[in-house]
Amino acid sequence: MGLEAVKNKTMSNPFVISAECYDNFKQHLIKFDAVDWFEQSSNDAIMTLVRRDWISSNPTDGIVDSFTEIDLEISTRINTMFDYIEAPNRPDRGDPFSYVFKIDADDALAWIEENRLELHSEILQYFVGQLILNAQLHNAELQKISHQLEIRFF
Repeated sequence: MGLEAVKNKTMSNPFVISAECYDNFKQHLIKFDAVDWFEQSSNDAIMTLVRRDWISSNPTDGIVDSFTEIDLEISTRINTMFDYIEAPNRPDRGDPFSYVFKIDADDALAWIEENRLELHSEILQYFVGQLILNAQLHNAELQKISHQLEIRFF
């Protein structure tokens, strides 16, 4: 679904999940609605994206490929971007291959909460687990610094 379709959303399907894909030089910026992908994807595929903070830049993870299988317009635009990245005569050819694919997390979570409540709970549990892990790491670092200060001053 291209940008024009995003603008024409109706109340029967009020959700838009904003997504964008671009090469590292932003010569190609592709914006689109990712609702179709979310509707057709497994919970595992969505969780892969969640664990990567809603970003993919790894060609082997298959996420971009799965998007191109759903929408011909998006597929054509993404393939044009990859053709550019792989072109032997492009001016920045010496630079490493790179692209970024991002999903708007707020849009995605709103859709998931409405359409896949169990997955929404799983995502919230994942985020809580990440917060606990970060707090534990932060606490361990504070204890290490505190111990170092005790050695210096005593």
